[in-house]
Parts: sequence; structure tokens; C-alpha cells
Amino acid sequence: APLLRHTSKLRGPLSVTLSPVNSESAIVAGRPFTLEAQVVASENLDAVNLKWILPEGVKVSSGQAETTLANVLRDEPQTVVVTLVSESEENQQIHLQVSATLRGMTFGESAQFNTTDQEYLELQKAELLERSKEDMATQQQKVFH
Repeated sequence: APLLRHTSKLRGPLSVTLSPVNSESAIVAGRPFTLEAQVVASENLDAVNLKWILPEGVKVSSGQAETTLANVLRDEPQTVVVTLVSESEENQQIHLQVSATLRGMTFGESAQFNTTDQEYLELQKAELLERSKEDMATQQQKVFH
């Protein structure tokens, strides 16, 4: 679909965001995790096609790898949920491609989700480090009193 790549440069009528349904828990190999895609159209569209592009080792556990939303109304967010299982705890990049045709032109938009969010993991490690430093400081203060 080279057409999609070309037309996505134009500001198409679609925007899409991907987020984990349960962001508190890390994605563990073999344990299903759920992603929620929110699609918003800036114009009324007869049909919006969604296709999950999954790397090797990631499978759909519930939901559909490809689906079409019919009659998407302008500025009315549509939510699509898919549950996936990854065989590995390595970072996997999951993509969602969304496309629609408007006045004879095909528009495409895509979103990406990383199964291990490096920044988030680094942040968590840093916070844990800070917390243990604070704990140690508090314990030392108790000793002095």
C-alpha cells in the first residue's frame, strides 16, 4: 500500500491513539494484555479500516486482527479493543494501521505501541532508587534520635 504512505503526509481526516487498558502491569510473556485504540475522524466517513500489524511472536488472543468501523461520525471517538499475547519479554512494536476513503482519496494513519516502554521502565527504576535512598535516610535519622 504505497498510496497510504504517500497520502499520510497530508493531514488526513483520521487520528488514532493506542494505549494499554491496564497500564499498571508490565507485559509478561504468555500473559494476555489488552490495547485500546481510539479513532477520531474529522469528517463523517462511511468506513474506517483497522489492521493490527503484529511482529513475530505476538498473537491476537481476543478481538480481530482486521476490522472495519462503519459510519464513523465526525468528532465521535470510536474505540476498538484487542487482546494480544507476546511470547517474549523483549520489546515488541505493535502497529495499528487505520485507513479510510474520502472523496475518492485514501487516507492512512498509524500508531505504534511498544510492549516495553523503555522510558517508563527507566523512570520506574529511578523512582525505586530514590525511594530506597529516602528510606535509608529516614532510617538513619531514627538512629540519631
